[in-house]
Amino acid sequence: MKNAIGITLRMGYEKAVLIGTDIPQIHPETLKNAFENLNEKDIVIHPTFDGGYYLIGMKKEYDSIWKIERYGTNTVIYDTLQHMKNEKLSTAVGQMYYDVDDKNDLMHLYEDIKKGSVCNCPVTIEYLENELKNRLESCNDEF
Repeated sequence: MKNAIGITLRMGYEKAVLIGTDIPQIHPETLKNAFENLNEKDIVIHPTFDGGYYLIGMKKEYDSIWKIERYGTNTVIYDTLQHMKNEKLSTAVGQMYYDVDDKNDLMHLYEDIKKGSVCNCPVTIEYLENELKNRLESCNDEF
């Protein structure tokens, strides 16, 4: 993440926003708002329900915010925000979403799509219904 943002900024872009690929609720408006928040703030970050984050953006490289002892824990967002606070960086915190890490998250996504609360995703719902539903019901929590 640090390298992706750093390379983008060193290429001459004024702002860089990095997003996770396992966030079904993300919309173009989410990205637009993140870039707009960077007009006023040093960093923008959007948390996930499991204690991580799915979006981080900045206008300048800040090495200290990446010095988290352990990624993949339920304290990553807190630890990252603490580093930002210690550096006195102005921060915009966006809407919290869930990410898809395990069987339960995937079933949650399936139900949300069926209800129409995530997106109009006909290909994804067809795949989940035809290919994965039976396997998901019989597999472990991790996939």
